[in-house]
Amino acid sequence: SRDSLIEIKHVSGKAKIIGWDKNKVKVEGELGDKTQTFRFERDGKSVIIEVDVEKHGNGWGWNNNSGTGDDLVIHVPNNSRIDYHSPNADMSIEGIFGGADIDMINGNLNANNLTGKISLKTVNGDIRGTKLAGELTLDAVNGDINSDHIKGDTIKVNTVNGDIKVNSVAKDVRAETVNGDIEFTLGDVREIKTNTVNGSIEMELNLIDGATVRASSVAGGIKLAFQEGVQAKFDLETHAGGNIKNRITGEQASKAKYGQRQWLEFSTGEPTAWVDASTVTGRIEVKLRP
Repeated sequence: SRDSLIEIKHVSGKAKIIGWDKNKVKVEGELGDKTQTFRFERDGKSVIIEVDVEKHGNGWGWNNNSGTGDDLVIHVPNNSRIDYHSPNADMSIEGIFGGADIDMINGNLNANNLTGKISLKTVNGDIRGTKLAGELTLDAVNGDINSDHIKGDTIKVNTVNGDIKVNSVAKDVRAETVNGDIEFTLGDVREIKTNTVNGSIEMELNLIDGATVRASSVAGGIKLAFQEGVQAKFDLETHAGGNIKNRITGEQASKAKYGQRQWLEFSTGEPTAWVDASTVTGRIEVKLRP
């Protein structure tokens, strides 16, 4: 079927998934030398591709340093939905228009020209995405995320140890990292929630009527750039050694009589949007987009 669900599971190696305009699924390449079983079958509108390896005690064969993993190229109908799982593989996927759910443990993930509901996850590895269109979720634990989101109202991006760099047209944005920087280039936004512990936040955006922006960092700076003529209420605060730079109106921050806290509240135009930014030890800067 042209809109089949393609379920792919393999343990280690490499996999490349490519959408084409044929109502066929084609698997080619080489199986790893520890492969025990290879399953390739149709189940209703689903196609199942599963590679299993020899077990060693309570573990899997891929934990051994010896041996090579699979090297697979899989062609699927381009309107398929992909469900892919692997504990130890690098993978790439391109030309899929029915959505994708990619869940990996160890490995880098490259995605290009995907449409639909898209979820890309890896624990130890980087995520690179181009021409992603639809509801988008990107998750990495130890790895960087770099993505180009060309269509869709929502995006969620999370890392623990890694940087985030995204261009997106989404109106609703969620971004979080513990040890890493967050950099977004956005269009018209309705709601943003973003925070980092040890890292900086830098965003360019256009606020629509009623928009809200919440940005917080513990040990990093926050830079927000808005469109010319932005109409919003700004609530900015630093706590322990940080400072505030207002390049929109020139109003200056107030300083606590005792301690290092600074705060600044001001409005532009007839505000319907709201910007709330806070950091403990970093600097907050608000300005207009170039």
